[in-house]
Amino acid sequence: MSVVALRCYWFFAHYTSAKLVDDALMWQRYAANLLSGHGVSWNVADGPVYGLTSLGYLLVAIPAHLLAPTNAVRGAELGGIGSAVLYLACSSALIFVACGAGASIWRSGAAFVLALIYPLLHEGFQLVLVGGMDTAFSCSLVCIFLILLIRAYEGRLSAWWLVALAPLLYVTRPEAGLYVAAALIVMLAKRGRSGMRQSATQIAVCGILFAITLLGLKSVFKTAIPLPALAKSYGHYTDNFGWIYRMIAKEFLGNYLIGYGWLILLAIGMSVILVRRRAESASLALGLLTTGLLYVAYIHFGVMQIMGHGERFFFPTVPAFLVVVGLGIRALVQKPMPVSTAALSAAGVLALGASALALTGHPHPDGTLESFFNQQGKQVWPALPIVAAQGLTRTAATDVGLMGVMMPSASIVDLAGLNDYEIATQGFRAEEFLEKRQPELIYCHLSYQSISDALVDAPGFLEDYEAYHLIEPATRLNVFVRRDAPGFAVMDMAFAAEEESLLDSKFSSKEALDRRFDRQLAATQSLFTVFRP
Repeated sequence: MSVVALRCYWFFAHYTSAKLVDDALMWQRYAANLLSGHGVSWNVADGPVYGLTSLGYLLVAIPAHLLAPTNAVRGAELGGIGSAVLYLACSSALIFVACGAGASIWRSGAAFVLALIYPLLHEGFQLVLVGGMDTAFSCSLVCIFLILLIRAYEGRLSAWWLVALAPLLYVTRPEAGLYVAAALIVMLAKRGRSGMRQSATQIAVCGILFAITLLGLKSVFKTAIPLPALAKSYGHYTDNFGWIYRMIAKEFLGNYLIGYGWLILLAIGMSVILVRRRAESASLALGLLTTGLLYVAYIHFGVMQIMGHGERFFFPTVPAFLVVVGLGIRALVQKPMPVSTAALSAAGVLALGASALALTGHPHPDGTLESFFNQQGKQVWPALPIVAAQGLTRTAATDVGLMGVMMPSASIVDLAGLNDYEIATQGFRAEEFLEKRQPELIYCHLSYQSISDALVDAPGFLEDYEAYHLIEPATRLNVFVRRDAPGFAVMDMAFAAEEESLLDSKFSSKEALDRRFDRQLAATQSLFTVFRP
């Protein structure tokens, strides 16, 4: 396990500038509400919602929030760093177990090389791990599950551990249930007819546990499926982002194959070797290789959810290919040369030291909400610090990450449906939304064009709301502020200044003057119309 130390050192020494993903801040809002006794809720008044693709990541987000209760940026960073170190350790352990490294110094050397180079060859590896999303933690759990699978396949551990872990795997990353199915099938193939009864019992119990898990989720959240998945089918999320995903899906897959195509090819080659040698682990290797490839296909063709870096959705496939390669190394290197327990213990101590060192090297040692806004948030939520200071209680936005923690007590409707049950399941209904929620402010990003159009077309909307059109390469949104909202004059001045600055930077002085005149004329005649790109 000494490889963990080297990887941690390399990782945090070279990528201390990795950016926190703003969506990572959502877990901090959920954690704060949960610790306040309001359950897993986005808006306290709305009750519990299954707005997180990974409920299991709360196991990381809650301790991180307890360590930084007044600084959501720091909490999100700590969660990202902690889960990244956990993944580095779990993936290293998985590789060493798959290779059977303890039985041979040559296997240990091969495992060391594999564990060291596979993150080095992916340029975006650090963005996925330290971004603060659930990816690293989800992959850690997959690694632990696969370690248990290898031990169960070898007969050194009861397969009931796999059954027990299956529900946690689902609530951490629902599609990772593919690994549960693969494990049950592999164990069935391993036992043959003699173990048919035991396998059937475990499959039945696993099915019962899944049913209980799904019923429990539905009883609490009214759905057993995460809202982001429902929003793709029923909400405006797919309508707006679907064309974007289809346009860049090939790029996401291409980036993944650039980083891990060599690993997939190596896994295929190792599977061929295992089958030709009739190795005992051949069925395990084939099962995981097939699962990994199906997982890649599912993510590429089935997932239309863009949160953070798109390549992160492919990451849970990597452990499967690592296991297959490790099993191939085990079959190729048969000469015994055991590694001493003392050496492994010393390496473990060194790994712990490296992990502690890594925790001191995170990217934003002085990270605050204000600094995060200045670095990454001002294009997404212009004038948000001013808005947050006005004491608004009813707001809405199509992107809610930073907004959710800068306005912790405000109700913030997620117009994309990722954290709102009604919008995720019924779609966005502008008139019903305005009547029920009566938002005082709306940030509507133009990647959700149909939502902006529906709001503008709602009867009486432009009479009740002042509209600000902010569009440039980095900022593309309409902002709507209710004219009777608290602090309207302050917000009107702030957003008008944002408009003015965009006019001055984007257009010539004559064009800017013409646009200002047109806007003032329209406002005077109460005919102001929101521009649409």
